[in-house]
Amino acid sequence: MWGLNPLGYHLTSLALHLLAAFSSFLLSWLLTHRRRVACVAGLLFAVMPIHVEAVSWFGARADVLVALAYVMSILFFILFSKSHRILFLAASSVAFVLALLAKESSVTLPLILLIYDWLYERKALLCLKRMYTHLLFCGFLVVYLAVRILLWDMTGMSPVPRSPQFPWDHFSQAYLLALVDPLLVDMSNEIRWIILGVVGVLLFVYRSRREVWLAVAWLIITILPSLFSLDADVFDRYVYLPSVGLGILLASVIADPLSSLIGRSYRVAIVLCLVVLALYANGLHTRNTAWARAAQITQLVTQQVLSLHPALPPDARLIFTNVPVLVGARNMQAFGGKLLYAMQLAYKNLHLEVHNLKKFPLLTERLGRTYFFEFDRRRITERVDLLAVLEKRERCMNMSQPAIVWDFGNGVQGWEAWNELAGFSVREGMLITKSEGSDPYMASPEIDLDVLTMASVEITMRVIAEQRVLEGQLYWHASSSQDFEPGSFRQFTVNADGDFHTYRVDVVQGALFFGDRVLRLRLDPVNAVADIAIKRVQINGLCLNEQGGQCVCVP
Repeated sequence: MWGLNPLGYHLTSLALHLLAAFSSFLLSWLLTHRRRVACVAGLLFAVMPIHVEAVSWFGARADVLVALAYVMSILFFILFSKSHRILFLAASSVAFVLALLAKESSVTLPLILLIYDWLYERKALLCLKRMYTHLLFCGFLVVYLAVRILLWDMTGMSPVPRSPQFPWDHFSQAYLLALVDPLLVDMSNEIRWIILGVVGVLLFVYRSRREVWLAVAWLIITILPSLFSLDADVFDRYVYLPSVGLGILLASVIADPLSSLIGRSYRVAIVLCLVVLALYANGLHTRNTAWARAAQITQLVTQQVLSLHPALPPDARLIFTNVPVLVGARNMQAFGGKLLYAMQLAYKNLHLEVHNLKKFPLLTERLGRTYFFEFDRRRITERVDLLAVLEKRERCMNMSQPAIVWDFGNGVQGWEAWNELAGFSVREGMLITKSEGSDPYMASPEIDLDVLTMASVEITMRVIAEQRVLEGQLYWHASSSQDFEPGSFRQFTVNADGDFHTYRVDVVQGALFFGDRVLRLRLDPVNAVADIAIKRVQINGLCLNEQGGQCVCVP
């Protein structure tokens, strides 16, 4: 409907948020029958800074929709409880189904309805007809879960049960910090228990207020699906629905803190409301500013790339460096966290390949359809010079010469046995060793070689083992990493027939980046028990000098 015009999406999200705030006002009114409490609850919900992600980011609209449908279902359920009109029950059921379709976090609604009845309609809860009403909502939930399992073989919960080692402390502190934002900017275990203690005191002081008990139950129950979701991260949008309960809790306390002293209570309520609203307004402005900056970065990058290349080949590949995806202290998401989707939308091409890296990689294929872009101070610069270097490197790919040679006829040459290698010594002009397991490896002495000039590594060795075909691996430690990394290796097949073979490992195809230098090699000669003899290891360097359009090797 709105195409790529963000204004329409923002207006729609804002309208939905205002409807959710109004529904929160109505819910508070039905629960308390106090207009002042209801107005404060709706107003607090409308300006909570923690809602910025759910309202500003189109990708989080499901959280707004589920909250709106969730609260509407409870509203109609309360009206049904008071009037016993089937129309309200039908409306509540439809809203519940819509909430389930919006997001799976709405599965907690039957439990909230049960708690409402326990607090407000306890006598009616004992009636058989009332239990049938609750069974109706449970039936909708069972059908929903059954359909999900049948169609997608999933419920939305983590497939692996949370173990005792799961970081419950981190999650509980993170969600609690989100709920008290912006009153606190950090959370510790001590502060968490202090906040929980304050909640306990409020429950004791205002124990006669049923809406306080319902609000606390709402906070706890509606946040549980986030703890058991497939996503192990903590996001602000996950507390959009729980914050309805937070708004009701705060409104009940703030709008009527001293119910026994009517005059003073009114004056104290005004002061408390102004203080909380001022804190929320400041936090809301700070969050919106950060999101506006994230949106500006999104527009700058896409617009500047489009100005450089209005059209691209269908299978084009865009390589970016240092484009910020998370902005600000609370990690607001530029591009909705996905630069790939932003560029695919900008070019209306779902086959576009997009990468955002710290460094530019050394590529060897599709150079004619590859584009390098560098982000610096809100400016995109196309690095055509890097393409020229890679094209020259490709032309000289077949011209190489020895750069470093370790001839073990002259000793171990600084190589070291690191794991599962016994008898590591030089005999008869060869490095002789025995693999004692499935993960033997050895390390070269320290070197310093520009990755741009690296072509291959040749290993001349003999292997004797029960299996005739084994696997070897060659790792390299690049200057941009702290140690040998899982992606920085090449695998090769080893013939364990007792004869010497020279294995040429092409490192050009590996994970190499502009500006990197290779500091060390790690050789995993085999992946099983075997007798190993190595004559030489040689690093070949590319000949990148050109004369008359031809690559030449210079001694």
